[in-house]
Amino acid sequence: MSGRQKGRGKGIERGLTKAAELLARLEASLEPPVRVALEAVLRLAEEDGRVLYVVGGGVRDLLLGRGQVDVDLVGEGEMLSLAQKAGRRLAARYLAHG
Repeated sequence: MSGRQKGRGKGIERGLTKAAELLARLEASLEPPVRVALEAVLRLAEEDGRVLYVVGGGVRDLLLGRGQVDVDLVGEGEMLSLAQKAGRRLAARYLAHG
C-alpha cells in the first residue's frame, strides 16, 4: 500500500471522529424540547427505513462553535409522509421544499 493510500484511511478515520464529535456537540447545544423533537423525528425516520441528514446553517454553527443551532434535515426520496407523521406526533408544522 502506498503512503498516499495509507493517508486516505487516516483521513476517513479523522472525518468519522469529527462527525461523531459534531453529533455530540449538536446534542449538547439543543434545548431539551428541541432534542426530544429531533429524537422523535429520527425514530420515525428509522421506523420508515429512511435516512436523514443534518444540513445548512446548523452544521456551520456547530463547526464554528456557536451557541444554539437550528436543525435543518433533508432526506432522499419522498419525505412528505414522514414530515406529516412528525407534524402529527409533535403537534408541529413542517415546511416542504420542492
